[in-house]
Amino acid sequence: MFEYTVKKRGPENVAIYFEDQVWTFGQLDAYSNKVANYLAKCGFKRGDILLLFMNSCPAYIGIWLGATKVGVATGLINTNLCKGSLVNCIKTLSARGIVVGSSLKETFETVNEYNDLSLEMIWLVDEKRSLPETAYSTSTSSTCSWNIALAQVPHCAPIPLPRIANLREHLIYVYTSGTTGLPKAAIITKLRYTLLVVGAKYSFGIRQSDIIYDPLPLYHSAGGICGVGQMLLYGNTIVIRSKFSASQFWSDCVKYKCTVSYCYYYYYLFIYLLCFKIFTFFRYLLFLN
Repeated sequence: MFEYTVKKRGPENVAIYFEDQVWTFGQLDAYSNKVANYLAKCGFKRGDILLLFMNSCPAYIGIWLGATKVGVATGLINTNLCKGSLVNCIKTLSARGIVVGSSLKETFETVNEYNDLSLEMIWLVDEKRSLPETAYSTSTSSTCSWNIALAQVPHCAPIPLPRIANLREHLIYVYTSGTTGLPKAAIITKLRYTLLVVGAKYSFGIRQSDIIYDPLPLYHSAGGICGVGQMLLYGNTIVIRSKFSASQFWSDCVKYKCTVSYCYYYYYLFIYLLCFKIFTFFRYLLFLN
C-alpha cells in the first residue's frame, strides 16, 4: 500500500517533518527497504515478531514499516515502562528480536541484566543519527549496531511476499496502558489498521492537502495509527515530535503550517493548551479520547 502512495505522491515530496529533519516519501521508502532486507538477511520470516522500544522519530516509522514488507509484525512498547511492566511486554509476544533506542539503553539494560528475556537478537539504534540521507547511504557516523547494520544492506525493494488474501494478518501490536494490571498486547490486523485510518480521514474530513501535526507518541494508537496512517495510506505530510510539548505546540503548528492536529484526552489537554496563546489557523483540531 505504501509503495502505491509513494508513486502517487512522488518520492520527492515531503512525508515527515521532525525537528530539523525533512523526510521525503522516497527516503522513507528506501529506509524501510533497508530494514526489510536486513531482517530477511537475519532470518526473519512471515509471522515472526519484532519489538520496538524507542522514542518517536522518522526511523521508528521506517522500522515497523520495513518489517511489514517481509511479513514481520512489530510490537510497539510504551517508552514510559520499566521493571516488571517492561519485562512483561517483552515476554508476552515471544518476539525474536528487539530494537532499542539509544536514549532508552539504560532502562532496557536494567531489565535485560536480571531477566531471561529469551531474545535472539538485540539492536541499539541511534535516533539522532538516523537521518534522511542515511536512507540511500552505505556508511554511518553512528557506532550503534542497528545503524551500522542498515548501512551495509541495499535500499532496493525486498523480494515481494507471496500475496495472500488475509486482511486479518497481524500488522502491529499496541499495548494497553496497564491501569488494570500488566499491559496487554492488542492485535492490530491489516484490516483494523486500514479501518482506523479510513475512519479518521472521513469522519473528520481530512484532505490530502492538509499538513497534520501529530505530537502523540507513536506507540499510541491515535498517534501511530490514525496520525501516521494518513501519511502512509493517503500521502498527507505529517509533523512528529520525540515528546509532546505544550510550550511548542502552537509555534510548531505555525512553523510547519499545520492545518490538522491529533490530540487525545481532549479535555485535559485542551485546558493545558489554553495556558498558551491560541492561533486560529486550524481548519480542524481533532481531539481523540
